[in-house]
Amino acid sequence: MKKKVLLLTASYGTGHVTASKFIQKSLNELFPNEIESKIIDFLKVQTAEPSEHIFEKIYNWTMEKPRVWDKIFDFSNTGFAYFYFKHIFSRFYQNMFRIFENEKPDFCVTTHPYWNFIIDLYNKKMNKNLRYSCVITDSTEIHATWINKHVQDYMICDNETKEAIIKKYHVLESKLKVTGFPVNPELGKPIDREKVIKENGLDPAVLTILFVVGLGDYKKFLKIIDYLAGIETEKFQMIIITGKYKNIYDGLMQKTFKPKTKVVGWTDKMPDYLRSCDLVVAKCGGAIVMETLSCGKPLLIPVFTPGQERGNAALLRKYGYGFVEQDFNKIIAVLKEVIANPDMIKDMQSKVKQYSKPLAAEAVAKIIAKTA
Repeated sequence: MKKKVLLLTASYGTGHVTASKFIQKSLNELFPNEIESKIIDFLKVQTAEPSEHIFEKIYNWTMEKPRVWDKIFDFSNTGFAYFYFKHIFSRFYQNMFRIFENEKPDFCVTTHPYWNFIIDLYNKKMNKNLRYSCVITDSTEIHATWINKHVQDYMICDNETKEAIIKKYHVLESKLKVTGFPVNPELGKPIDREKVIKENGLDPAVLTILFVVGLGDYKKFLKIIDYLAGIETEKFQMIIITGKYKNIYDGLMQKTFKPKTKVVGWTDKMPDYLRSCDLVVAKCGGAIVMETLSCGKPLLIPVFTPGQERGNAALLRKYGYGFVEQDFNKIIAVLKEVIANPDMIKDMQSKVKQYSKPLAAEAVAKIIAKTA
């Protein structure tokens, strides 16, 4: 009989859901006859509480206001806030217990810490022993809510994170499994770069800068793009992914670009674009940072929301996997240097490949299969 595993996530940004999605993909491919899995999103569960989406609204709003989010992150990282999540927050979501009663899982994997508190309360009130492991989707700067004595194993991004957790939270080393961030395994596979670049009307021989416009201060991205659009040169070209932001897409489609430029809206070909570019310009979110590093590509981070993103930024700076600059003039200076000296990007790519863990989802799936 197959074991049933619930992958419990929450769609704040993309990182938590990305992790669950590709863990499930790996479970389906590696253990089709042993494990049945199901993803459940905290924000998509139909509940009676009127505050169901308040957290999501606050999160999205604060992503546009980094200083506000930084204050919220630090406050919620205190002992008082941890007490709230453990003893008060979970009681508002006791109706989630019906998920466990209906699904009857053998094991759970959480990719968002809210679920840890809900499972603990379920076990306590219902006299159950539902076991679970946790995939931490942040690097180095680990929020206290991730840490829970009932977690069987933590799957984490890197050794930096392992050391930080041991030092700050005194978690047993045996519980910490360095797997990497569970990204799309396609990111680690070879690609016909020349074909992808040519299909987008660009030149495979030219430095390609990929912009990924996402949640955050998108106006800064547009300011950078506007500056580069006016440079008369054949030394670089741009691909700009606007995703769900149709208004940005429409605006850029009306713009005149002196360098060769391809503007793309929503796409299911992100793995192709990430593998085909030379440098990625994006915000410092866990998913895009780890996806880019898994491709062996460096990043330029012009939009940095503090809080959990501090760890991602520190990783890039410490090991030379990218640039983190918020000042516009410094950002432009970095881009000018990269365009004038494209070999420096090749050197950075060599460093990134030493960190790259494109098969992290498979590693997590194997641990789950052994533990469930």
